[in-house]
Amino acid sequence: MRDLIVTAVLLASLTAPAAAADKVKVTVPAAAVTFASLYHAKVAGYFDQEGLDVEIVTVAGGGSLQALIARDAQVCLTPGTYQMQAYEKGQPLLATATILTRNAINVVMHKDAAREKGITDKSPLADKIRALKGLRVSGVAVDSFSYQVMLYYLLKAGIDPQKDVQMIGIGAGPPMVLALEQRKIDAFATGTPSPTPPSPVASA
Repeated sequence: MRDLIVTAVLLASLTAPAAAADKVKVTVPAAAVTFASLYHAKVAGYFDQEGLDVEIVTVAGGGSLQALIARDAQVCLTPGTYQMQAYEKGQPLLATATILTRNAINVVMHKDAAREKGITDKSPLADKIRALKGLRVSGVAVDSFSYQVMLYYLLKAGIDPQKDVQMIGIGAGPPMVLALEQRKIDAFATGTPSPTPPSPVASA
């Protein structure tokens, strides 16, 4: 994992002018455990060992990739869906490495909503997803990766996102958890560590 992260940043820095090669800006769409390997590489001094001065900047959602396209950053760690969206806009990009081999998005449901739907921690995954029908659900923001994952789950379960649920963009972190506690939404999808909910909330 260390080699993948360092190699990706090195490859990107080599494309920059020589005078700027030592300083590299890396953008991520959210401060999440998903990108733990990047933060570890910086704290552990791996970049320093390679002569790189790496700055990690959080730019919400697809903006992280747009910063790369605008040449405000040299490297972007971001979901592949943002890269595909850029391709559709005529902005083809080269992916140099991957840091994950599985989905890192969690779905959390309010415990009262879960109870009303007859869902428990032991319910089959398919039942949990089908239970989202008729609820108010949220990703971080419209078109964010967590929003896209929520849409995928709904469609996989045969739920029409336009008719069978109310999709809301709430924002990441505390605002999303607070909206769930207050039942402004019934469930949300987002990356760790946001789904570390207080007692009124139950993972489903």
